[in-house]
This record gives sequence, C-alpha cells and structure tokens, in this order.
Amino acid sequence: MYKQIVFGVLRSLLILCFVFCFFFFMKWFISYTYPFLLAIVIAYVIHPIVTAIEKGLHLSRSIATILTMASALIVFFGLFILIFSEFIQGLIYLADETPTYYQFFIQQIDKLTNQYLLPYYEKLITVFQTFHPQSKIFIEDSFQQLINYLLETGTNLLQDTFSHIPVFLSFVPSSIIIFFVVMLASFFFIKDWYFLKRKLAHVVPASLIYKGNQFITHFKKACSGYVKAQGILVGISAMILFIGLSLLQIKHAFTITVVAAITDILPLIGTGIIFIPWVVYTFLTENYPLTIGLSILYGIIVISRQILEPKIMATSIGINPLLAIFVLFITWQIWGASSIIFTPIILIILTVFMEIGLFSAIWNFIKGT
Repeated sequence: MYKQIVFGVLRSLLILCFVFCFFFFMKWFISYTYPFLLAIVIAYVIHPIVTAIEKGLHLSRSIATILTMASALIVFFGLFILIFSEFIQGLIYLADETPTYYQFFIQQIDKLTNQYLLPYYEKLITVFQTFHPQSKIFIEDSFQQLINYLLETGTNLLQDTFSHIPVFLSFVPSSIIIFFVVMLASFFFIKDWYFLKRKLAHVVPASLIYKGNQFITHFKKACSGYVKAQGILVGISAMILFIGLSLLQIKHAFTITVVAAITDILPLIGTGIIFIPWVVYTFLTENYPLTIGLSILYGIIVISRQILEPKIMATSIGINPLLAIFVLFITWQIWGASSIIFTPIILIILTVFMEIGLFSAIWNFIKGT
C-alpha cells in the first residue's frame, strides 16, 4: 500500500513536470512559428472549398487556391472597408458635436462646483483655521505629497503613452511582412495539402495520427459550438441594442451597435465599457430621459445575456461555468489582459481533453492501473 502511494506521487510529479516543460516549450515554439501555425489553420479551413472548386470547375489546384484566397481577401477587405467607413462617419459626427458637448459639460462642472464644492471648501477652510499649527503643517505636507504623487503618476502615464507610439509604428512594417508570410505559407499548405498529408502519415505513427484526428474532430465540434453560441448571444444583444437605440433616436445607431458587438465578444468587458460611461455622462449633463432609456436598455441586454448564456454555452460546448471562472482567473494571473484572448481557446481545449478521455487516462496512469 505504501509503495503504491509513493509510486502514485512520483507519477503525479512526473506528469506535472511534463506539463510545465510542455507549457514553456510551446510558449517558446509558438513565439517563433505563429505565422506558420496561423497559415495551417487558414489552410485547414479553406482546403475543403479549394477541393470543391478544383473538382467542380476542373481547375488545377494552384489556380483554385489562388481564386479562393483572392475571393476571401476581397470579401474580408470589403467588409473591413464598409465597417471602417461607417466608423469614420461616426468619428466625424463625434468631432463635430464634441465642442458643443464639451462646453455643456464644462458648464455643468462649473455649476456643480459653485453649488456644492465651493461651500464645502469654504467650510473646510474655516475648520482648518481652527487647527493647531503643527496639525496645519502636517495636513499641508500630506496634501502636497498627494499633489506630487498625482503629478508624478500623470507624468509617468504620459511618458509611457508616448514611448509606446514608436513601438506601435515599428510594429506596422513587421505586421505587413507577417501578413505576406502567412498568405504565402497558406497558399503552399493548401496547394500541397495531400502531398504533406501523405508525408506526415509516413513519419508519424498510426496511433498518434488516430489520436490527433480524434482531437481535431472534437476540437472542430467544440470550436463550432463556441462560435455558434457566441454568434447567437452577440446577435441577440446586437438586435436588442439596435432596436433600443433606434427607439431612443440615437444617431449612428449602427456604428454603436457594431462597436458594442465587438466588445460583447470579449470576456469580462462586454457592452458595459460603452454603456456605463455613457449613462454617467447623460446623468451629469441632466439628460435624464436618455439616462433612463440607456439604463433600461443596458439592463435588458445584461439580463437577457445572463439568462441565455449558460443554457446556450452548455448546449453548444458543455463548459461548466465554475471551470470557466477558474481558468479565467489563472490565465489572468499568467498573461494579464491577454487572457481575454486565450481563455476561450484553453476552455475549448480542456473540454476536448475531457471528451477524448485524456484526464481519465492520466488518472489511471497515476493510480497505476
């Protein structure tokens, strides 16, 4: 019994060591090969379409690949230009209206200061004059330290912001190069798909290929389920939002709906990043009917999503909400804000591992059965 426990602990440590080594290896490997990994994903998605065109139109695989990729790029850039132009129109409208809103906002701040802050300030000055001289010196020093801290923090924030501008500008040329590398790699992966597949079958053992096919099948199912679930949830939220903004007679409702739909996809962010500042602003500017309308609209979106999300997610993927929160917390500690992107992928992979029985196999290995 004692020997069995010791061997079980050793097997557990061996698995943990393997997981950590695999994690760091994949982190290093992906940092250098991500354009080609992305090209493989693109090739895997486009390959069936290319095959259908190749057989249907009796074209060579190279021509079919070029036609498919060109069509996909035209559609992608067409949608991008459409959304971008609508976004620019919204920015132009915002630029035209901002001076008026800014003047009104300053007037409200001035009104708030004169009505509430100045009387309290005068009372504080009166009370301050009654303090002991040493207490006055202590309060003045503390206040000066607070001012210095705020100034230093603001300066550092501005310096960090401006220091990131050259980094962003230097990223543009490299991103263009990466884009062309991904496109070229995708072309060759698609063109030589069957040849590469035969070569892989000769090199990799049949049992590993079988497990890989199992993983890919379940991964496709989980990914399609996740995309379907997110599409349904975002579509419902966008429909409610567009109807609500139209009823409230908000200009550029479509642009706001598109931006809100994009933020709604991201975990922990959602439409609140748009609605909460908006509601606060309309309240401070005493536009109470719009404040009430936006609050009701935001409440409807949040409540409908909270009711529908568990059911749709469970039906589409089978992800446990507690597991999702746990993984999100761990990834946030490791990657910070980037975990917003990685968390859905990790959840899908964990779900696939459970479906193919990997965790059961690991547990049986630890037990020695």
